[in-house]
This record gives sequence, C-alpha cells and structure tokens, in this order.
Amino acid sequence: MEQTKRVVQNVGFGVFEVDFHAGELRKHGVKLRLQEKPLAALQLMLEHAGEVVSHEMLQHQLWPDDTHVDFDHGIKIAINKLRTALGDTADNPRFIQTLPRRGYRFIAPVRRHQGQQVHSGKIMMAVLPFVDLHANPEQDYFADGLTEEVITQLGRVNPQRLGVIARTSAMRYKNAGKPVNEIAGELDVAYVLEGSVRRAGTRLRIAVQLIQADDQTHIWAESFDRNIKDLFAIQAEVAEFIARALVIELLHGSSTLSSHATTQNTAAYEYYFQGRYHWYRRTENDLLKAIEMFQKSIEADPNYALPYTGLSDSYAGLGYFGFLSPQEAYSKAKSAALKAMKLDDRLGETHSSLAFVSLQLDWDWATSERLHLRAVELGTNNASVHHWYGLDLTQVGRFRDAEMQLEQARLLDPLSVAIHANLGRLYYFMRDAGRAVDLLEKAVDLEPKFVPAHFFLGSAYVLQGKPTQAILLLKKTAELTRQHPAALAALIDAYVHTGELKAARNNLDKLRAMIKVRTVLPYFMASALSALGETDESLKFFKQAFMEGSAWLLYVKFDPIFDKLRSDSRFTALLKKVEKRCVGTMGRT
Repeated sequence: MEQTKRVVQNVGFGVFEVDFHAGELRKHGVKLRLQEKPLAALQLMLEHAGEVVSHEMLQHQLWPDDTHVDFDHGIKIAINKLRTALGDTADNPRFIQTLPRRGYRFIAPVRRHQGQQVHSGKIMMAVLPFVDLHANPEQDYFADGLTEEVITQLGRVNPQRLGVIARTSAMRYKNAGKPVNEIAGELDVAYVLEGSVRRAGTRLRIAVQLIQADDQTHIWAESFDRNIKDLFAIQAEVAEFIARALVIELLHGSSTLSSHATTQNTAAYEYYFQGRYHWYRRTENDLLKAIEMFQKSIEADPNYALPYTGLSDSYAGLGYFGFLSPQEAYSKAKSAALKAMKLDDRLGETHSSLAFVSLQLDWDWATSERLHLRAVELGTNNASVHHWYGLDLTQVGRFRDAEMQLEQARLLDPLSVAIHANLGRLYYFMRDAGRAVDLLEKAVDLEPKFVPAHFFLGSAYVLQGKPTQAILLLKKTAELTRQHPAALAALIDAYVHTGELKAARNNLDKLRAMIKVRTVLPYFMASALSALGETDESLKFFKQAFMEGSAWLLYVKFDPIFDKLRSDSRFTALLKKVEKRCVGTMGRT
C-alpha cells in the first residue's frame, strides 16, 4: 500500500533536531550517530506524529524493495537503536510509544520547518546557584540574587537559539555537591555556568566559568573585582557582562539585551522570592503566607510589578482550590493582576496572571488566549508563561496545544513539581493513565508535600484500574489536607470502584457536613455524587456551580469521573450552556 508522504526537511522535538536532507540527528546542536534504518523509522514517525505508524508502514519505509528479511525482528532492532539515541524507553516513553499488535506512535510535540534554513538546534544551559565562599548571610543573599539576575539576562538574549533552565530547577542544586556532568544529565543541558562570590573587607570578588557538560571542558571563564557600594548595581553589571560574553561564546554573534523589571529595594526583592517559595507549595497556609510576603514586598516598593503578579496568583490559588470563595478570591486576583500590568506591561508574568484570572472569573477565553500569546511572545524562555498557558489550554479542552506548552515548560524547568503534576493531570484527562501515573509519581517524588499531585495521582490510579492503591494514597492526602473536599471526592470515587459503598457514603456524609463550616466547591460535591450514581443530586450541584460561575465546570466535558452522566440529556444540556457561556472559541480536543 502506497503511503502519502508529508515531506519535512527539518523537524525539532525536545532538545533534538533532525535534518533529513543531510541525514543527521542532532542533540543540543551536536550530531549523533544514527544508522540508516533507525533514521528512516524516525522520519516516518515524525511525518505521522501523533498517529499510529503500523508495522506494515515501517516495513515499506525501511525495506521498499520487498527485501526478504525478518521484518518484525528488523523493525524492533531499528526502534531499539532509535530509542537508545534519544535516551527513550518503552516502559516510560517520552517520544516513541509502543502500541501492542498495532505499531508505534511519536508522542512528543513536534516543531516543523518546511523548506527553511534552520539553526542547528537550541542550545540548552543551566546556571547553577552561585556559591558563597564565606557563608555570610548577606553575601549568600547576594549570591542568590546574582544567580537570578544571570538567569533572567540570559533568558532574554535569544530564546530561539538559547534555552536557560528556570530558577526553580536550578536552585535545587544549591549546596548539592553533585558533579557537573551529573547535574547536566539530570537537567538535559549541554552547558553549565557555575560561579562563586568571595568578600574581603570592602571588596567583592566574583568568579564565573562556563563548562561543556559532555567532556567537562572549561570553555570560558572570567572574574570580577568590585567595591561593595551598591549590590544591585553590581548584580546587574556582572549579569549583563556574562550574558554578552556567552552570546559571543555560544551563539557566535551579538544580541541586544532587553531591560526587565526589578527593584533596587533589597527588602522588596527578598520578600518577593520568599512569597514565591510559599506559592510554589500550593497549600492553604502557604498561599496565605505568600500573600503576606507579597504585601510586604509591595510595601517596601509599591512600584515593583512582580509582587503584584504573585499576589494575583496566590489569590487565584485560594479560589481555584476552594480555600476562599472563588468570586472573592478571583476578584482580588484580577485587581492585583491589573495593577501589575499597569506598572509594567513588558513582562510575560503580568500577562500570564491576568490571562489565568480572565478565564477563571470571567470565562473569557478570547481575552485569556490573547494575553497568553503575548506572554509567550515576551517570555519565550520563561517556563512559567508556558505553564500557565498550558493550564488554561487544558481547561478549555485543547489537549494537543496544552501538551506542547507544558512540555516546553518542562524543558525549561525540568524539576518543577507543579509542571509535572499538571502535565500528568492533562494525560489523565486524555485518558492516558500510564503516562499520567508516571508523571504524577515523579511529581510526588520531587516534592512529597505538594498536595495537588496527590489529588491528581489518586484519580489517575483509579483510571489505571488500581483503586485500592488510590485509596491508600487519598486517605493519607485527606489527613494531610484536613479533609480537603477534592481529596474526599476522589476517595469516594475510589471506594466505589472497589465496591466499598459504605465507606464511600461515610465520606459523602463528611462532605455534606463540611458545607456548613467551610467553602466546598459544588464541582467536588457533584463529582462525589456522580461517582455514587446519585444523578439528580449531582445535577443540582452542577446547576449551583453554573449559577456561581465556577470555571471548574469547563472540566466536566472530559473528566472521566463524570462518565456515568454522559447519557443523561440533562447533563448534555448543561454542557451546551457551559460552552455557550465561555466567551470565545472553546477549541476541540
């Protein structure tokens, strides 16, 4: 059977790029050795990315002249060699998924370059936390600030050619004591920048070196001696010098360094990063603590835009997880986001915060997507803006676009627990239980106290057919979160799947009692009742959620927990109302 080919000369995915004209596979711009058959198999799968590539199709691609060989054995050898080159595995695939008795599917997002001259691939690098050689608290703060400043400057240099690992992943290696090649392997980068800070009287000495990860060659080094007068001025000056030097060293050219929002107030700067530390944890107490830190940052410097984005994101988190009335929380979040935009509309972060709350509060997808696209344009190298866009794309059901944004976020911030958790949740909605569980278990390993990952993992276990495992996890999660309604709703569903209806109804009674003393999002009540087959009462809570304008209703269209309701005409009518209410195009899965 003749296959119609979509000829693509250059294709990129993850840190790899393929030039089919030259017959080359490159990683971080470095050519890898790959034999003819594995390369031909890769070409066919990339031409049909996201689709099933059958054994018959591979046979025709690899042996077009009907050569008499053991085709099945030959295909397996080619795929294994290809996986080895990509660092992929059949058990936990990032690129090539095996479909038993059917064939294979290329599952990673693909960048296509039809007939264009392209660069040899994006260079990925990590800036490790600068080391304070004297362990002086003031100097340690300066070292962390310098690390942040260098990451920010490099991230704005040439995002199409240079990718820089986000601060959240880089800072995990503070005082880690790991060798550079091991860190580079974990972050999947080609270059590592490391530095140190030493204070002697009124002098400050900063030493920096760039290391090529594969052979640990020191390819660039510089040192700076400065008088200690204005630490912020020193940070900015040194970071800019390093960025300009690395543009020449790595990109063999020059680039204009764009300005970015910062503050000259030490307290404001420190409070902002303390706020982000608590915000990343996503518990109720941490979100409240984050708000306290962001407010202190604003008090120290009212014209500093970033703490307003933090304030917006924290209130949005309180509303999203039901710790605070969504209407009150999102209204405060929107007010803070608008203030951030007014102070500085050149930041991707300000656009992302306003984009998220525009969907949650106003159901305004058209405005939300416009802001997200601008955020990505301003912050191509910013993991956070890709992450937020991926979250909202998930919520409106545009799964493939969401996957692309979340994978880009993970490339830039590979150790982010939140990105792993939300990518896993996306695969749960896509009903790919295997990949969902793999990513969510990774999220829990990265940060055992990151509560949302536990909620999502419990549901993924149920989808995977492991409700008993889900129960063990969700019982602990409920205790950890003071019986959060999301944990109880997921636990009820798991009990139903094991046939333990008495335990399920006991937890439903707990949920009903909670309504009198705390905010319980109607969505969680509806999901618990749906799991138990209480259709009439479940639909009542759906109507309540609709009246309250809860954007959680956008998930109803594809959340597996509501599958029991999909044949009910009242449920179908509700879905139509939800789609109609959401401003702009909802998109398709």
